[in-house]
Amino acid sequence: MNVKLKRVRYYTTSTQDYDIKWTMPQCVLTLRLIGLAFNLWDGNKHDKELSDSQKQVALKERPSLLEIAAYAYFPGAFLIGPQFSMRRYLDYVNGRLTERDPITGAVKLPDCVSAGLLRAFVGFIYVAIFQIGTLYVSDQYFFEPSFQKLNLIKKCLLIGLWGRINLYKYVSVWLITEGVCITFGLTHNGKDSEGRVKWDGCANVKLRTFETCTQFNHYILSFNINTNHWCAEYIYKRLRFLGSKIYSQLMTLLFLALWHGFHSGYYQCFFMEFLIMYFERDVNRTGVTEQRESANAAEDSMGSTHTLLDLSEALHFRFHGILPPVVRTSLVFTV
Repeated sequence: MNVKLKRVRYYTTSTQDYDIKWTMPQCVLTLRLIGLAFNLWDGNKHDKELSDSQKQVALKERPSLLEIAAYAYFPGAFLIGPQFSMRRYLDYVNGRLTERDPITGAVKLPDCVSAGLLRAFVGFIYVAIFQIGTLYVSDQYFFEPSFQKLNLIKKCLLIGLWGRINLYKYVSVWLITEGVCITFGLTHNGKDSEGRVKWDGCANVKLRTFETCTQFNHYILSFNINTNHWCAEYIYKRLRFLGSKIYSQLMTLLFLALWHGFHSGYYQCFFMEFLIMYFERDVNRTGVTEQRESANAAEDSMGSTHTLLDLSEALHFRFHGILPPVVRTSLVFTV
């Protein structure tokens, strides 16, 4: 029902521009309630029917209406995420994510404020980069005569730079909201090997991987992590009855496009993601592997070819695959 209502509201309120309004938190709410419904459904099954990940979030008891409302509209995450399970929220409010004194059993207040403020501060740095970057490469710049006069290479580089800067818009708000969730204590994720508390339980971006990625798959692993994980758990893995990974991936990406709205760019974007992922997999499996194996026998003659191939991959994935498809394909095949 919530999905149908959201689609109707998309149709009645969407414009030709990038809309930032109440439909955005409606997107977040839709995924949250779908996940809640699946968790309740899994709670009625036998444990042997569930995967390990499903066992961790399945709900054996139905939460109250007040708990559902508090979970759906958690102040640190109801506008733009991140997504997290009802199980995590219940563990949070019931004090299971906090440490206790081994002698008295009293709850120890977590040292989460400094970690949350630091994460939010990094988010504000990305806000500044985005604001400054859009002053030089704005959306309207591509419609100006000065851009049309540039050669193809400069156009592709500017489009890639524009796409990268626009990604920082999402990175910044996710970091800020993650900082809020850390300050609440919701993101507690145990301790690392050195005994330090980890606050990455609701992390939506891995900055080091995101900024140093060399493959498109690295973007999927480091950008909008919680939504990707949500789709994997609640859509992709539950389509096993189709008997095909390709069909499952296509249906998952179609769901994401429908979830985003009616604009054709969403459907083109996710279809290109599907093609790029399979293209990348085949290149890594065949071309790159074979060339680098043969390089052991002819390193001198093949060295320049590997350098060019790595350069083309770096250019492609550094710009998040925003180069036109023909240019992306020619960059790889002409090497």
